[in-house]
Amino acid sequence: MLYIGNKLHKIDKDMSRGHVLGHLGHLEDLTRTIERQQRTIEGLQEERRDAVEELNSLKSAFLDLKGQFEEIQRTQKDKDMSPSPSRTDIKDNRGQENPIRPMQGREIRQPRDPHRMTYSQETLIKTLFLATEPLDYHTLAAQMGMRPKTLRNLIYETREKGIRIMDMPLGNRKKGFYIPHEEKLRISGR
Repeated sequence: MLYIGNKLHKIDKDMSRGHVLGHLGHLEDLTRTIERQQRTIEGLQEERRDAVEELNSLKSAFLDLKGQFEEIQRTQKDKDMSPSPSRTDIKDNRGQENPIRPMQGREIRQPRDPHRMTYSQETLIKTLFLATEPLDYHTLAAQMGMRPKTLRNLIYETREKGIRIMDMPLGNRKKGFYIPHEEKLRISGR
């Protein structure tokens, strides 16, 4: 009986040692998993820092472009607002000065030439002129920084002013726009 008791005690001890060793192995696995996750987190934090840096760079470039765009708009507005000749400089049919004087504090503007291209129309023509393949609404709108519906109206208005902008199917329910070679030659004055 003593022999069986000693054997049971030894088995109990071996089981405890095995049990502890099993826990140690499990703890080592958990430690390796935690270390892998920490490396992953560090990598993600580094990618986040890079993304924030890239975002700040893009934001700065955007603000520069926005400033350039606003300057172009101001310049265009100044061109459109150029003063017309004073009404007092105009002679009537008898050769005498016109008694009509301009209103104080207001400029007299000439009516806009209906055949003159707007800045957006000129940009559309330049974009299509330089394109190597037909461009669909979404691609063209993205390049010009406007909505596709606005672009659709702009294409219509530009066609109304005598510029041949052609379209062709680009797959299912897509149209591609381009300026034909002959029209490019006409526009460039060659």
